Amino acid sequence: MSCRGCGERTKARAAAATGAPTATGAAVALDCALYQRPGPTEIETITRRRIAAPPRIRLDTNRKCQNDIKKLEAWLKEQAIAEAASRGDEWNLMQFQAMKAGKLTTADKDGANLYLFGEEDPKFTSTGTVERSRLTQQMGFV
Repeated sequence: MSCRGCGERTKARAAAATGAPTATGAAVALDCALYQRPGPTEIETITRRRIAAPPRIRLDTNRKCQNDIKKLEAWLKEQAIAEAASRGDEWNLMQFQAMKAGKLTTADKDGANLYLFGEEDPKFTSTGTVERSRLTQQMGFV
């Protein structure tokens, strides 16, 4: 059985083990590959706030995978709202509150990840910090 969001379960598991994204369902597959691996219990946002790590995505069955993706999207929305509130950023706070958890577009996910971590596709180290991409470092964003 495979996850509709991730493509074949074996591909998603192989990608999770190596840290590489799968070719099918790129937006969700990245989530599965990133959040399936064991990692820290807390992660750090771009403003150095410590937040709970995202929920893990189980790939046992299609239903579990889909439910976990919805939980992950709800977590992402909650964290983006909390970050905007802590910064006093009313404009982005309204944008994040308008997002529908469980039905986030790729742009919603990328925007929330960029706002929270400074990366559209964050990869976390064992200490909970985000590994900065070469482009982000060269542009001097963080």
